[in-house]
Amino acid sequence: MRFIHSYSKSYAHRFVIIAWLLKKDLTIKNFSKSEDASLTLNALYNNYKWDGDDLILNSKDIIVRKEIYIGESGSTLRFLIPLMLDGSEHIFKGKGRIFSRPLDEYRRIIEDENGLFDLKEDRLVVKGSLGKKSYEVSGIKSSQFISAMMMAGINRFDVVAKIGGSSQYIDITRDAIDMVSNNNIVVVPEDMSNFSLFAALERADKLEGSLPEVEARMQRDGIFLDYIDHLKPIYDLRENIDLAPMLVAYLSTVDGHFIIKGIKNLAYKESNRLREIIRMLEIFGKEAKIEEDRIIINGSSARVNINKKIKIKVDDHRICHMAIFLAEALEIDIKIDGIESLKKSHEPLYQYVRTRYV
Repeated sequence: MRFIHSYSKSYAHRFVIIAWLLKKDLTIKNFSKSEDASLTLNALYNNYKWDGDDLILNSKDIIVRKEIYIGESGSTLRFLIPLMLDGSEHIFKGKGRIFSRPLDEYRRIIEDENGLFDLKEDRLVVKGSLGKKSYEVSGIKSSQFISAMMMAGINRFDVVAKIGGSSQYIDITRDAIDMVSNNNIVVVPEDMSNFSLFAALERADKLEGSLPEVEARMQRDGIFLDYIDHLKPIYDLRENIDLAPMLVAYLSTVDGHFIIKGIKNLAYKESNRLREIIRMLEIFGKEAKIEEDRIIINGSSARVNINKKIKIKVDDHRICHMAIFLAEALEIDIKIDGIESLKKSHEPLYQYVRTRYV
């Protein structure tokens, strides 16, 4: 398998939103063509231009929609809610389990200022305004609450953050605000979480060629390289929770007993990733179990005896990464039902592997 560039949707999301908030023209180089970032883009702009992989935004194309489609993107939903608190009513519509994702922090903020937060199974209606000089925001369930309020508060109000984990995304938000505020051209760095798939494949000797050198900027997920090059019995992923699926997959293929802790919020992702991680390992004959806020892995480099072609159903791009790695590393023939889930964050990889695993 060869390396496929993937650019950070975390930065791409933020660049689009901040340009919208500041009402400025902006060129975003290496824009992440993921479903999530595209949903955010289409929610905020009625037109934009492309120059290869570079996105060109013009302030005259900014739009404020009364009805916004957010698909299954928790990022788009959480990032846009504070932006839409302009005194008018706005309706968010989506699909899947999107409205079962934690949103109580916004309910508290909105209702505290006598606004409307009407949540149903198939839509969310909000109406209100952000009139305070400072807001206390909890990131215990998701750091996106803090990032969204930080962006909405540019030149308006301060945010006092209670960070529960994944503080790297707060740093990414600060970095993105600084970049867009001071430049008319910004560059999206490589996505270090997606990069972990190829790092794991290289260490398993299943990657064509070697990994390129990339810039991580504020993405501390780059620590994955250190994690797999210097194995240790216990890993704490409170600050790098998105690395859990790939780290679990990699550790399951090397000899040793490993514990990964700080992973309870995986249950609130696109899927219940705690459950899906264990399911994926079981499919590939690997051993692991969940105990409270940790995963215990019995890793083994021994060959797995699976003689038939496996068909795997996935609906989460990180779990799909797991399936791809385990299939390549263990040399097992699989078909993936739901390979299109890769579009959520890694469209170029989807285009590369879609015929390979379907």
